[in-house]
Amino acid sequence: MKSYRIYNIPFWGMCISLILGAFMFSLEAPSIKYFFVSILFLLSVLMVMLKQKKSTVFIIISCAVFCLIGGLRYQLAIPENQSNHIIHQTNLAAPVKTIFTVTKGFKKANKWENYKASIKQIEGNSTTGSILLKVNSEDTSTLQIGATYIGHLRLNKLVNETFPYGFSYGDYLKNKGITHQVWASKSGLKLLPNQSNILVQFIANLQIDFNTALRKQRLDATVIQFTQALVLGNKKELDKSVSADFKNAGVIHILAISGLHIGIIYLVFLWFFKLLFYQYKYRFLRSFAVVLLLWMFAWFSGASDSALRATTMVTCFEISRLLLRSQHPLNALFLSVFVLFFITPQIIFSVGFQLSVVAVASIIIGVPKMLKLWEPKWWLLKYLWGITCVSMCAQLGLLPLSIYYFHQFPLLFLVANIPIMFCIPIIMAFAISIVIGSYASIFPDFVYVVYNLVITQLILFVNWVASFDALILNELYISKFSVACIYLFFLYLRWCYADFKRGIKYVLFPVVFMGLVGFVEVTTKAFKREVWLLNDYKKTIIIDVSSSSVQVFSSEALSAIDKEYKMRPILGKLHQSNVVYSTLEQAYFMNKQKLLIVANNYIPKPKTAIDILLISNSPKINFERLLEEIQPKKVIFAANNKYYLLVDWKFNCRKLTIPFYDIAESGSLRLDEL
Repeated sequence: MKSYRIYNIPFWGMCISLILGAFMFSLEAPSIKYFFVSILFLLSVLMVMLKQKKSTVFIIISCAVFCLIGGLRYQLAIPENQSNHIIHQTNLAAPVKTIFTVTKGFKKANKWENYKASIKQIEGNSTTGSILLKVNSEDTSTLQIGATYIGHLRLNKLVNETFPYGFSYGDYLKNKGITHQVWASKSGLKLLPNQSNILVQFIANLQIDFNTALRKQRLDATVIQFTQALVLGNKKELDKSVSADFKNAGVIHILAISGLHIGIIYLVFLWFFKLLFYQYKYRFLRSFAVVLLLWMFAWFSGASDSALRATTMVTCFEISRLLLRSQHPLNALFLSVFVLFFITPQIIFSVGFQLSVVAVASIIIGVPKMLKLWEPKWWLLKYLWGITCVSMCAQLGLLPLSIYYFHQFPLLFLVANIPIMFCIPIIMAFAISIVIGSYASIFPDFVYVVYNLVITQLILFVNWVASFDALILNELYISKFSVACIYLFFLYLRWCYADFKRGIKYVLFPVVFMGLVGFVEVTTKAFKREVWLLNDYKKTIIIDVSSSSVQVFSSEALSAIDKEYKMRPILGKLHQSNVVYSTLEQAYFMNKQKLLIVANNYIPKPKTAIDILLISNSPKINFERLLEEIQPKKVIFAANNKYYLLVDWKFNCRKLTIPFYDIAESGSLRLDEL
């Protein structure tokens, strides 16, 4: 095995400090001026201490500088600090003349086709920002990716529809730079050919042509969908059951153009150009050709975030391999993280980015150590053992994040991964050949029959693995703190591997530490008391979480979907199983505050002062008189009210200087913290 001896640990510390700074200052940050002043001051201190650059104080101050730089870069990238961003527009109450470019297509939802669009102008003023464009799929015309349109649009801020501890689609879109959403008809949009992105349009049209050619072949619908996801990066049409099977079997990474696909193609290109330009003097030309073709494939496959991320990482690895041959692979990984962060700081909150970095780091750190445990002589056993080591290290490294984000872990991941990883280079080569062959019409029918059989058997195999429900651990929930602690424990294990005697000497400390972490995680519910008002457009739902149970008060009975998407995240995160469902009452006491719910025309005269007034179900009452009689300290406007009442309520509360909360805009609200 090759030994890497040059570790660029200062660069690792710089990257980690940048990321930590971005995380810290994403929650709450001072003004931009404070960052510049603080950075300049600390740099001056470092210049004075230059002769003491190996001291602990110098290192700590250096880390603080990079934390501030990371926070500054993140703050400069957020919309609030961009003067011409769409969020600063004040004329969006009515439709405005908007020029935008369609940059990406999302999965269809109900009757709406969803696109990501980049704003160029609003009412003739240069404007930046991205929107979620929803158009009715019943319209006959189609929007072109890369095309620029003009239309009169009402730009609405994204509504935070998340539920407590649940997945937030609004936050997901905001991390992609999307801040507003628009409902439009295709007939109301006019194409501006002269302002369209010709390159993006060419790639999008080429993908459409490949998809059309693929559908004309003798292939099953599921096989076509699988091929589109594997080669063209199009998962919009993939059957949900197939996607669920791949997820439950622990091989969902097969369906995304990610590091696996880019890595295989990189190795193939590298092997080919080494044969073509085998002399040492052609190494720069060889690397340039490989990287160029990789970027062409990434853009051809739809330029998905995962593809661009993986291509950037492989490019950094190739540059490092070419220029700095003795460098440790982790140096190239940190270089790619550094580049990606400075291009798009919000990427650190992307689940895909976090999974990619952790998986690659786990493979780099763990695989060489596992390969030393057994070195088979036969090439087939050696290849299978290598696949096993890669799968084990990647899955072990991703275990905490998988539980935190997806709340499950498939125990049969090796059963699915080893055969698929063994065959995936051949399957990818076959799939790419089928896509190109369909477009060029160069293959006879029996080739498509064989390909159809191979992919069908692959999908059936994954379905068989996923059918063992008992071996898929579900309902797993851990906190962010526990995730961080588990990774610290992994680092301890790596430390033990480097020096076993030293690790055993201090084994008591990590064991006690992890025991305390587990105890805190399990007993979290004993310290919880939370009261939530959910963002629901049909019902009024209040959830009271205590140390012994979860009480749910609802104006109507909760459906199975309500319990799955609204209750399940709360119960899992808080480790609760005792749930009591009750009918919504008219008044509640919380933290010495009284909540009165007005959901109809009858309003009882309260005997005590009202702290919080909740308006629900659009009652026909005199708003101003009610506020003057009750004089609440806060007013909450539930999401199930008619929208036209909102303006009057806001106006009356503002006139009487009463704090006003619109649940439809702010999302689910924690009442006990008001």
